[in-house]
Amino acid sequence: MSSRLFQHDITFQAGTRTYGRLRSMRWLDCTARVCLISCVWLCLSLVFSQAAADRYSRQQTPEGFRKAIRWEPWNPDHYAGLARALERPLKEGDLPEVVRLYEKAVQLSPHNAIYWARLGQAYEWAGRLEDAQNAHEQAMFLSPSSPTVNWTIGNFYLREGKTKLRSGMARDRGRRADCT
Repeated sequence: MSSRLFQHDITFQAGTRTYGRLRSMRWLDCTARVCLISCVWLCLSLVFSQAAADRYSRQQTPEGFRKAIRWEPWNPDHYAGLARALERPLKEGDLPEVVRLYEKAVQLSPHNAIYWARLGQAYEWAGRLEDAQNAHEQAMFLSPSSPTVNWTIGNFYLREGKTKLRSGMARDRGRRADCT
């Protein structure tokens, strides 16, 4: 009888250990499912927001770009597109907003030379010539061989009467190209 009692105690203890392991496995399984569902939901929401933003930005209208910015505020293309759409029929009231939008695009994508060149143009329209020159020089630094950037900065220097400065930059760039 004592052996039966002893056998019963071992079986009971082994069952407890198994139940504990199963319980922790269920918790781990449930946690993994919740994480997987969360990741799938996050991916789907990002894809949906990007699709909605692209749909609105393809309209190429100020209102379309504003809606795209609401859906995807981290995309600098929408800010630059809105600024571009507002500068077409440029009104005096839109100029500060155009400058602000290009500044936001440059802030989100600081290595894009085209955004810097357009920011320089917006500064020039606003009468901020020193800021315009700095923005154009930053664009030139980022992309010295870009025809668009060279054209923009060349026209800026021509309008400002700084043709010697522009030709000096071209010679310096030529010297740098010989060194490399």
